[in-house]
Amino acid sequence: MVTGLGGRLLSIGLGALVLVLVFALATRWAGPLAGTTAAALFCSQGLVVGYFSTVHFAGLVALLHLLGLYTLYCTDWRRRHLLAMAIFSLLFLVKNNYWPTIPFVLAILVFRPQPLRDRLALVGIAVATPVVFFAWDPQHLKMLAYVPIVQRWVEPLGYHPWYMLTEDAGRMAMSEYADIAWEFSLAGRIKGIAGGVLFLAKRYAAWFAMLAVAAGIALWCSRDWKAGLKLWAAPGVATTFWLFWYLAGFQFIVMGPYAKQAVGFVGAVAPLLAVGIGCLVAVVVERFLPSRRARLAVLSLLTLAILVSPWVHRQHNLPRRISLADTPITILPRIADRLAALLPAGETRIFSLADPMPLHLAGRRAYPQQFTQERWGFTSLRDRQRYARVGMWGPAELEAWLGADARYAVVESDLVHFYRNRPLYGDVLDRMDALLAQHFTLLAEISGRPGDSFRVYRRKNLTAVADPDTGLNRPG
Repeated sequence: MVTGLGGRLLSIGLGALVLVLVFALATRWAGPLAGTTAAALFCSQGLVVGYFSTVHFAGLVALLHLLGLYTLYCTDWRRRHLLAMAIFSLLFLVKNNYWPTIPFVLAILVFRPQPLRDRLALVGIAVATPVVFFAWDPQHLKMLAYVPIVQRWVEPLGYHPWYMLTEDAGRMAMSEYADIAWEFSLAGRIKGIAGGVLFLAKRYAAWFAMLAVAAGIALWCSRDWKAGLKLWAAPGVATTFWLFWYLAGFQFIVMGPYAKQAVGFVGAVAPLLAVGIGCLVAVVVERFLPSRRARLAVLSLLTLAILVSPWVHRQHNLPRRISLADTPITILPRIADRLAALLPAGETRIFSLADPMPLHLAGRRAYPQQFTQERWGFTSLRDRQRYARVGMWGPAELEAWLGADARYAVVESDLVHFYRNRPLYGDVLDRMDALLAQHFTLLAEISGRPGDSFRVYRRKNLTAVADPDTGLNRPG
């Protein structure tokens, strides 16, 4: 059986490398105080640390950004600009939210004084990965559904963003901690973005406060905004700082009307802002504040911001106290052990309305449409032609799988509750319950987190199932 420890150790390793690069970049550009400040900000921000402590793309995204910047600005290799472009181009394979980094860096590099062959080489390196990716399989074009303007080119192919295929997408944007409008009109989008920006400011309040104080001191002491801008005179500091804001802004474009979720994708590039703030604070303290008392005041404020960050900036539903027995690293393997005992090895005809991680750890596989995302891939739409091409599933698949094809089923109570709270799914879930009662026998109920459980079912007559090669087993 697979365990979750390997993935956690990988994430910790990536996070450690990110921390080293954050310290190295800031120290290289503005001295030890800058490096210490940047590293401390990164390590103390509760939300950011959360992204880097789980099996998540954030570590790899941050590592590629920082490694590319270090290669470009902190080495003296003859072809470092080509190598840096190659590193940044790998972001295309990680997450489409960070594709904008590639043209940003290309624009900076291609206009530098250099031979024409180097310019052509930079362009070739930047476009090579996307060209190979899309040429490898035409179905990869579905990724363009999340690219503004370009998304209209793939709509005739049946590719749409998931939120256009979710009838009650607005309900998913509602929460106790961020009530941000979900609207498709231009005015609604602007309102949502405004709410998202305020939500972002709340999530990074300590950082933004420190940034405002340092920038304010610099401008006040210099009395000249041009002199203030020279704080980023060191090569790379301005690139790093403005790359963060560029990517943060793009998240609101990529996520469409789901402005609240855009804030979540900023966490992966937050180390860039930590580097920028660290450099700014160091320059202000060491060059703009001759008074020892003033320097001590700024450093005290910085220390306070670092100390309160773990409590002020934390995941909204993270428990204040938790025992080792209640952590996912303990609970998930226990559930996986039970699933491995109940589900035959090699079985792939498993209906799953549950967190796919325990199945993965158990070495079992559900239908592909259900095995990667349990909360965004299930639609209540009745028109299968609209959603099948993008790998979602809905009432048609539920009927086919539970009605004739699936040999086993795994249903999580917490996930059923999530969909039951959305009225459009009521009839679909009623049909699921009816099919389970008609064709399946309950094998076991496995306890999960407090208040959550996994119910495992087996088809009553395993010899009477349909051909496993039915088209509904595969995305359209």
